[in-house]
Amino acid sequence: MSEQKDVLIEQLADKEHASWARWMAYQFSRCEPLPDGSLVLPFPLVEHWQRQVETPYAQLSEREKQSDREEVAHILPIIEQRAEELEQLLHACLLYIKELSDYNWRSAPRTIALQDRAAALGIVLEVKP
Repeated sequence: MSEQKDVLIEQLADKEHASWARWMAYQFSRCEPLPDGSLVLPFPLVEHWQRQVETPYAQLSEREKQSDREEVAHILPIIEQRAEELEQLLHACLLYIKELSDYNWRSAPRTIALQDRAAALGIVLEVKP
């Protein structure tokens, strides 16, 4: 595994752990404590969460979807940072193609394919001549 991939995994795992910790803290706060320190989930919560487990995302209520979106928002900065790095790499690749080419590099099939792939990812590549 590459060092960059290891770093990305660690960043995402850190966010995943934080998300899990928030969820567990919430669950514990909703439990009924027993004298021995055990916690019991009230049956209505078990029913509610079981329904959510069995429900595809598209069929969740808007409030439930919003809760999931808020969790995703915690990892979005990591994804955006990686996307920025990839965009910079694509720009560098296009510049390299331009430097190597003795022909109209903008209409070269590989350059067009690279630009199309970038556009599919929402990245607009403009390389100044």
